[in-house]
Amino acid sequence: MRHQFSERISPGMLSCLFSYLNIGWFGIPIVQAVYGAEGAAIMTAFYVGGMLFGNTIGYSLATADGGGLAKGLYKLVKIPSIYAVTLAWCLRLFAPGSSQFILDNFASLLTLGGLLTSVCGMGLVGMSIAHTHFRNVPWGVLGRLLGLRFVCILLLSFGLQSLLLPLDFITPMDAKIYLLFAALPIAANLLVFSAKDDRARAEYELVGIALFSSTVLSFVLLLVAIELPHFFSF
Repeated sequence: MRHQFSERISPGMLSCLFSYLNIGWFGIPIVQAVYGAEGAAIMTAFYVGGMLFGNTIGYSLATADGGGLAKGLYKLVKIPSIYAVTLAWCLRLFAPGSSQFILDNFASLLTLGGLLTSVCGMGLVGMSIAHTHFRNVPWGVLGRLLGLRFVCILLLSFGLQSLLLPLDFITPMDAKIYLLFAALPIAANLLVFSAKDDRARAEYELVGIALFSSTVLSFVLLLVAIELPHFFSF
């Protein structure tokens, strides 16, 4: 698989296509619609972990172009989300009542912000194929990539929830959400990460079509994934 994409995409970006999921713009709204506030709260916790991974390790992998540790750290300190999470942790630690104050006074703004973020994220998905030459897309290889990605994530998430649920490390709701991960599309942030320079145009186009294809596929896969828990006793 890596050999087939070697001329169009970096190994680091290929790894991110498998590991960086669109939890925030896609996963949270879907889970909230299906499982309500409880599911959305759990998915939000997953989103924080995914965001930290994607904007640190994922960003470093996707934009790896040499420069060593110093350059990698310099890239990381430019990521705004790291400071947002740090601020949230500080407020929670030193001002425990601040979260409830924010919810009580700015709930409508947070809801609006979440809606706009989701809409803009889906807009970015559409823009990802604006300049793609569809005749040049290696559809066979792309199909195998998305298929292998789905199988790998499904096996991993199913294995984890099967192991952790009997031990009471996770709740039945957690287990249901675990099974949705394989159906989630590739994170739209990767399109931003791939827009490095003109030399990376081929990578940008391939990431764009992979992102778009995985998003369209997710609408079908999620219908199946949401029904899967009914076949199991949790």
